[in-house]
Amino acid sequence: MLAVAATAARDAGAQNVPPSAATAAQKSEAQAKYAEGVRLFEAGRKAEALAAFRASYATVASPNSLLMVARMQAELGEVAAAFETYEAVERAARDLAHPKYRAAGTAARQERDELRAKVAMITLRVVGAPAGTRVTLAGREIPAEQWSSAIPVTPGDVQAVATLPAGRSVERHVKATAGGTSEIALDRAATPPPSPAAPPPPAGASPAPVATYPPVVTPPEPPHRSLMPYAIAAGAVGVTGLGIFVVAGAMNRATYDDLQQRCPNKICSADAREDVDAGRRQQTVANVGAVLAVGGLGAGVALLIVDRSRAPSRAARPRVWVGAGSVGVRGGF
Repeated sequence: MLAVAATAARDAGAQNVPPSAATAAQKSEAQAKYAEGVRLFEAGRKAEALAAFRASYATVASPNSLLMVARMQAELGEVAAAFETYEAVERAARDLAHPKYRAAGTAARQERDELRAKVAMITLRVVGAPAGTRVTLAGREIPAEQWSSAIPVTPGDVQAVATLPAGRSVERHVKATAGGTSEIALDRAATPPPSPAAPPPPAGASPAPVATYPPVVTPPEPPHRSLMPYAIAAGAVGVTGLGIFVVAGAMNRATYDDLQQRCPNKICSADAREDVDAGRRQQTVANVGAVLAVGGLGAGVALLIVDRSRAPSRAARPRVWVGAGSVGVRGGF
């Protein structure tokens, strides 16, 4: 949550300067570390890329580099940490209110929503806790102001522990499911019920069979089918039509000028009839070329606009495809 950005900076041990206060040297250093993260990611060294993006953010606290931290965490399966980092990117982009970071905030919100199905959310209900009580969830200490908030965790068996100032602790477990929301009640007055002892198996009995389940395979999202080849083809038709229009039009004009001289008062001799027919054919070809030019070029522009509008929205500067089939990353911090 609020500690995510500070954690990224602390891990790298650098200045964590706001972009508006950063010097040219600090920005140059942050950009170099960002570029190093891009290179490492494209080489498949995701853990090292994560460290490089954290170092970039720790040098200059740009939402763009923090967005890349979230994406690397998601790539490495750290879904709960990525979810919180995406939230931190949204807050940072909103607080800085600079057009340069608006795309990062939008991308963070979209990718966080896509990640929600892989994250479990837990709300803590701490009852009768005196001042100084420490609460941990999945091994991480949770500040008191976040106890009643939905906290993202990795799905599975999750442990919550409330440790009182006197040293006594209350422990609870919950089976957190991906995409689900759970509540854990920590009451200092309550004691956990004893676990019933399992009866011993009868002598000579075979162990109970263990049920096995086929792995759940999530089908990859269908790739975005580009309309660019169709736009290029339509544009080529338009250019060809334009060429036909220009050539046939020029020939028709030359024939017309010639007939103007040979047919005074628009009365032509019999030997000029063939040229009149040729002029009409040339005019028809020119008209067809004009139709092809307008239709082809218009269709090409329309397909190009539709293709651009269908492309998935991502931050303008830091671009990376995160998921089952990552492709690459481009941009600046």
